[in-house]
Amino acid sequence: MSATVAPVRGRTPLLSALTWAVAAVVLILAAGIAVAYGVPAPQVAAYGAYWLFAVIAPGFLIHKGLRGTRGSWLADIVYAAGTGLAVELLAWMALSLAHLQPALRFWPLVTLVLLIVPSVRRRLLERPTEAGSPLWSAVTASAVGWAWWLLATGFLNAQPLPPSPVPYYVDLPWHLSLIAEARRAFPMLTPQLITAGPLKYSWFVHAHMAIGSIVSGVPDYVVLLRLAPIALTAFGIAAVAVVARQLTGSAGAGALAAWLTIPPALVGLWPHLTSTTNIFNPVSPTQLYSVGISVLLAGVLASLLDGTGSKAGTWVIALLVGLATTGSKSSVMLMIFCGVAAALLAALFLRRRRVAAGVLLAGAAGLTVLAVALVSGGNYGNRPQLFSALTSLTPYRRIAGANDFTLPIPAGFTGPGGPALFWPLLLLALVRFGLLLGFVVPFLSAELRHRLSAWLLAGIVASAWIPFVVMGHRGYSQYYFMFGAVPFAAILVAWAAQRAVGGSRTRLVTAWSVGAVAGLAVAVVHAVRHSRRAPGSVEAWWNALDRFSLEAGIFCGLALLLICAGVVLRRRGRPMLAAIAAGAILGPALGTAAVTAPMSHPANQTARYSVITLNESQAALWMRDNVPFDAVVATDTQCRVRTGPTCDARRWWISGLSGHRVLLEGWAYTAEFDGTRFTDPDLYAFNQSLFTKPARDNIARAKQLGVTWLVSERFPGSATVSADLARFADVAYVNDTVTVYRLR
Repeated sequence: MSATVAPVRGRTPLLSALTWAVAAVVLILAAGIAVAYGVPAPQVAAYGAYWLFAVIAPGFLIHKGLRGTRGSWLADIVYAAGTGLAVELLAWMALSLAHLQPALRFWPLVTLVLLIVPSVRRRLLERPTEAGSPLWSAVTASAVGWAWWLLATGFLNAQPLPPSPVPYYVDLPWHLSLIAEARRAFPMLTPQLITAGPLKYSWFVHAHMAIGSIVSGVPDYVVLLRLAPIALTAFGIAAVAVVARQLTGSAGAGALAAWLTIPPALVGLWPHLTSTTNIFNPVSPTQLYSVGISVLLAGVLASLLDGTGSKAGTWVIALLVGLATTGSKSSVMLMIFCGVAAALLAALFLRRRRVAAGVLLAGAAGLTVLAVALVSGGNYGNRPQLFSALTSLTPYRRIAGANDFTLPIPAGFTGPGGPALFWPLLLLALVRFGLLLGFVVPFLSAELRHRLSAWLLAGIVASAWIPFVVMGHRGYSQYYFMFGAVPFAAILVAWAAQRAVGGSRTRLVTAWSVGAVAGLAVAVVHAVRHSRRAPGSVEAWWNALDRFSLEAGIFCGLALLLICAGVVLRRRGRPMLAAIAAGAILGPALGTAAVTAPMSHPANQTARYSVITLNESQAALWMRDNVPFDAVVATDTQCRVRTGPTCDARRWWISGLSGHRVLLEGWAYTAEFDGTRFTDPDLYAFNQSLFTKPARDNIARAKQLGVTWLVSERFPGSATVSADLARFADVAYVNDTVTVYRLR
């Protein structure tokens, strides 16, 4: 829904000044949010300097030096950031192997060597070829601002900086432990279980946050809980806008794509039936990190597929960003591979760029194998189960109860009333992820049908539906394929909308006007319905599903009719209906995004206060200051509630908040957990004996394993520490529930 951006000759000093003013407002807003949520201003400045001088500056020199300008300052900066994020990983690996992590502050100086090459100097001096648009820059910036609003109300407000009595989201201390491990060594070990060997997980984001902490001097928990989410959210949205602009030739389409990454659903008329979705949610740092990196990889691949970037430098950048993508999130590289495969099929059919597509597919296959073999993890609980993802929806749980993942098809869909439950829930999923139906765009548009880059995006988006349909996972990780496909679908749908509008200002105004009216209507209905109570009884949930099926069926039918009529009439030279259809369908998505934040009320923090959590965080911060960073700790507490090898072993405050390796802490995400119990009972018994039955032999064995500190906790159900421990260790720190011992 946009007009094409003017070439550089349309630039005026006033427009340039206004565009840079928009960027300045965004930076000031970012700093203000960080300070408002407890980050000291000097730490904000230090972390900002890290992004500028250790990410963007070296990335700018490498990327622009190899490829030249990408057309605009925003594109050059965003591609530079992606390149910098990729190359900093290589610098971190090399310096960590040499135990020279503090030297990471100076690694960007190495990139100055490129200035020796005359062609690099020539490309660095290239001016952007496109005029900046203050209007579309402001629209894109508003998308970033709204995403930050969601971040503030949904995450920053609920995850305070330590010490705090508010329990953290259960996985955050685990992610923090991996950041501490990345600060300590490469290859990274499993910090919760030192005998487990190298860590197998998508840990590139943890390395990035560790680098940011080392270079800026900001504590890693501040990076994880505050600064990195703010920066990576802006980077992801900007990457979507830049790649959409690159493919469509329209800054307005870039701004539209940026906004389309934010809505929790295509239409928000049924707020109680499905949970919200935020692909920039920091409770999954891997998801947050993967958005910008993977989108920029798609942008580079699109240049190679369309023949607009066949220089050797573009292939180098594709390799660098591709390597960074392999460890960003385990699902992403598989989807990229599927997208390149789709592009190759299209290349064979269209008889163009077949060699380039084939080489890219071979490269994507190699990177996918590398990702699966070395850095992918979190596969516990995967098994085939048709439409298992639908069992996470609230109506299924209220009507059919918890899902049995051992069945080939969920029991709620095969028993009495199964079809009556299945079809509305399938429709609900389609409404929630309606944007991901955008993979059909190349089939509907003759112009896009001949663009290999469109097939690349379509293949990525279509591949996300496969695990959503056939995969079962106790943690519903198949949803991450859907979340990962959202930015690519946003670009593809914005591209289709731009083609529907074309270069006509009349159709542009019409599309945005229709979209504004439709979006406002949905926003009002959402606000009204959100204020109503959710269904209570099973019968009420059935009635809610019946109403939803009728309303959503009508909406989807009208949308399908509009799309088909718009496509047909556009082919006959009457494109106005296509523009109206674009506004009528995408407006509700933007209206949903506009009311998500105000309708999201933070939980009552007082009700979540925990004395145990406060004591743990206080003890952890003491350990940060007084226990050597490379020390190994043993603890008698691995479980969230009860103790024993079959408990919920997701307790990670020592490896997380204190940042130390542990002999045996929460084992839930280790290979030694088989889904029901810890599979090394001898190690568990030995670990517990250090506290309950300390003796010369087991203490000596612990020291051989590197253990020099012990941490014990006292709470209902915990084991009693033997008085004999005083023969081997001294109390170094104690509060109401935590005692830290130093072995003699």
